[in-house]
Amino acid sequence: MFFIPQRSTRPSIITGYHAAINPKALKLNVLVYAFVRLNQNSASAARQFEQHVEKLTHVLECSVISGSYDYLLKIIAHDLESYEQFVKHQLGNLSCIANIESTVVFIKRQLRWPV
Repeated sequence: MFFIPQRSTRPSIITGYHAAINPKALKLNVLVYAFVRLNQNSASAARQFEQHVEKLTHVLECSVISGSYDYLLKIIAHDLESYEQFVKHQLGNLSCIANIESTVVFIKRQLRWPV
């Protein structure tokens, strides 16, 4: 069974189409999820952080989360050394960040939406 795109009667279901990029072809071999805690729970700290993250090309996704951390970032890098440099010089130099915890993805399995 395959899906043929058609005009939907519920246009909010399909919001667009995209090309699937092969990160390895661009030598982007490391995928990291970074948990970020801000040093204060304020609108100005959140705004400062979000505006900074929007400019970072290595950040693929930025989610506000509940629990011990405030944000979850999905980050791609060429290798672990370039990720380390990214954290030290681009992400971690923000004064509003209290802590960054990184989790490196070893294997990524692509799953589908249940529709």
